[in-house]
Amino acid sequence: MCCPNMRTLSLIVGWIHLILAVILAISTLIYLCTYNNQTYEDTIIEEKISNTGLPTLVFLFLFSVASVIFDVMLLKGISEERHKLMSPFVFGNYVALGIQTCLTVYNVFKDLIDSATFGDLMIHLILNSVTLGIMIFFFYPIYQVYQQIRWNSENPVQPQYDNAEAGVKPIESANNGIYVN
Repeated sequence: MCCPNMRTLSLIVGWIHLILAVILAISTLIYLCTYNNQTYEDTIIEEKISNTGLPTLVFLFLFSVASVIFDVMLLKGISEERHKLMSPFVFGNYVALGIQTCLTVYNVFKDLIDSATFGDLMIHLILNSVTLGIMIFFFYPIYQVYQQIRWNSENPVQPQYDNAEAGVKPIESANNGIYVN
């Protein structure tokens, strides 16, 4: 990534992620408030599948609320340079990347086992790989800032003091640049 300031890019990604999470939380809350538990007997959707609507919506709402909380912690952690505030977002993205990788492998093997056509296999592989690539692309600057902040907190730089600030006083009589404690 070519960006003059990785911290700025991380803040931009964090704000975009927060805005999308808030939109998802509000939209799922609205949909939950207006949800009617119908089974679609006259359509092609099976009753077993249509009964999973409410639990799926509740899970999606809870996920989006957790995402909002993690995003706020991420932005606060970047602003205050506190890696522990960024940790939930980073570890959540580790899990999301792991799940997406497993889904990519699963879809490829499922297509191979189901004897799908080569075109279907490649479409699934390309779509899953592009999704994984986008996730990594947006996670990379945040991960870099997280590692830098964590390294800085674990390896603090010793401040450089003037001799006068460190309590070392020049010898008044000689005044030839020799310092004593």
